[in-house]
Amino acid sequence: MLSLRGTLAWLGVISLLFLLERRRLSILPFVLQYLLLALLAPRGFRPVWQLRLGVQIAVSIIVATTAFRVQAKLAKAAKAGGVPDCLEEVRHLAPNARLLFRLLTLALNGLFAYGLWRAYPLYFAPAPLTVASYWLLGLGLCLVLLNDDPLGKGEGILVALSGFEGLYLLLEQSLLAITLLGVVDLLLALGVAFLAESWAEARARGEEL
Repeated sequence: MLSLRGTLAWLGVISLLFLLERRRLSILPFVLQYLLLALLAPRGFRPVWQLRLGVQIAVSIIVATTAFRVQAKLAKAAKAGGVPDCLEEVRHLAPNARLLFRLLTLALNGLFAYGLWRAYPLYFAPAPLTVASYWLLGLGLCLVLLNDDPLGKGEGILVALSGFEGLYLLLEQSLLAITLLGVVDLLLALGVAFLAESWAEARARGEEL
């Protein structure tokens, strides 16, 4: 299991990678947060997380495929003179101020997660896993608020859900609970993919959403 310092370093890297606002690159921190939770699982819970990891790989594939398809559609539409990519638009609107705001937001999320763990440590979970779960919950909510497109918001919801599941599966390890959470993850990923694809197609047709 990783130490608390190692966990904080992982979380810092994950947050900074999400900060870059690159759709195709966003799959990297998305996968890293799944791997981090798997590494932090106590020894007695490894079989549970091995089952979960299979579902998380499927979710990552769905998100990655969607990110590449959405980026390709928007790039093609922009070259054809359609509505430009919203991410490219916002990067040119006070880019330094936007970057600073996002950086401060993610830094405050990290401080909040660490402070919450110090104030309310959970007796049933190791300290690194507790901090990681709190951090990912907050990070997911920050991504929902900071992103402008359905894919970015959907990734935020999935990250927040991942943080919640990191603690919940220490309390409930029945096959039914694991199956239900896996179904929820997959349905949510498919829903995000559908909405992101529909949004990209609408943008490609020149519709402002």
